[in-house]
Amino acid sequence: MNTIEDDMVGVDEAFEIPARSFRNANRHINTIGRIIRNFSESKPYEYFIVEDDAPGTFVHAVRQIRGPDEDIGVIAFDAINNLRSSLDHSMYASVRALRAREPTYPNAIEFPFGKDEKDARRKLRSKSEVHPEVFEAALRFKPYSGGDRLLHGLDTVRNIKNHRIILDFTLGVQNLAVSSAHFVGDSNSSTLSIEQPRWNEREKRLDLFRSGSIIKAPKIDIGVRVLFDNFSPFNGESLYDILISMLGKVSDVLSDIEDVTTQIISRR
Repeated sequence: MNTIEDDMVGVDEAFEIPARSFRNANRHINTIGRIIRNFSESKPYEYFIVEDDAPGTFVHAVRQIRGPDEDIGVIAFDAINNLRSSLDHSMYASVRALRAREPTYPNAIEFPFGKDEKDARRKLRSKSEVHPEVFEAALRFKPYSGGDRLLHGLDTVRNIKNHRIILDFTLGVQNLAVSSAHFVGDSNSSTLSIEQPRWNEREKRLDLFRSGSIIKAPKIDIGVRVLFDNFSPFNGESLYDILISMLGKVSDVLSDIEDVTTQIISRR
């Protein structure tokens, strides 16, 4: 006959499932970093010059001519899915470790994402079996709108159906170098006007800077970034940087939930 001790699930064993999801996310994000580095180094753009509306002024711009060799949107979605799943799995793991058995109603267990704090608190259902201290530990990270933007954004992106739209990417400038150039000013135009590079939606190009008349065309070297597009809660922000920040945030949450679970067991 089995004793309770025979059926108990250790904390390390219980939390291996969320840890596995987290490791998968980490692997996907590392892959994305490699793809973006290779993409940037391949110079996936063409540089060109067009005359501006003002006479004697020219716009220096680039347009994307190819995408990465791999489907970065699909890999990013997998990373986000793994991060989101690891949080739900952590709540499940806590119940397993504390109850010394499999949860009776596993579908009632979920991480407390929500539209606001009140909505998030509704996730502590009577059938979930999640310990109140563990639930409060998760809520301290404010995984809802108006709370932690990374956690709420993670949940938002994860729940959007069309990841190919949400995680589509646009070019951004990481760095810009202009060399071997010679410009002169015509009439009231400046010889060289460096501004923040901006996307020209009408012309589907990235405007880098403006100059006066071109005596010698410059050599342009830019490092590109892959950005979230305007369908996501991280519009215009670096895909890789946000994923790295999410990874760190989720790591903190997982560690805290496991620590609180261990503390509850140690008090018994």
